[in-house]
Amino acid sequence: PVISSSVAEGDIGLFEMPGGRSLLVNQLISLPYLSAAETSANVAFLGSMAEWYGVSHKVVSAMESAYTAVRYWASAAQSANSLGTLGVLQAMWARPFNSPAGVVQLMPSNYVSKPNRLGTLDASGEDF
Repeated sequence: PVISSSVAEGDIGLFEMPGGRSLLVNQLISLPYLSAAETSANVAFLGSMAEWYGVSHKVVSAMESAYTAVRYWASAAQSANSLGTLGVLQAMWARPFNSPAGVVQLMPSNYVSKPNRLGTLDASGEDF
């Protein structure tokens, strides 16, 4: 198998061969977010996305990242009781955030520490 860190869940259809079989079956991907993650925050996130966009809408890593960034910032601003940059940053540095992908933490270097997941395409060729 090959491990890819650049193929996302939304790209599955790009690798379909004639006859419907995906070239990605039994291959591995490494991403910070997979929609199949069984965390309570992810279940709530997927439910919200289904309510807003419909159940047939595919939720991908970039959507989770944007959602997490906004929610983490809002949580930190509320904790800091301020919209000021330094206050919000200090609040983010001080505590992690429970995102759909798992626990994320903004470090003083302003890099985010977050889990990484490894997945394989299921036999149906539709989900990791």
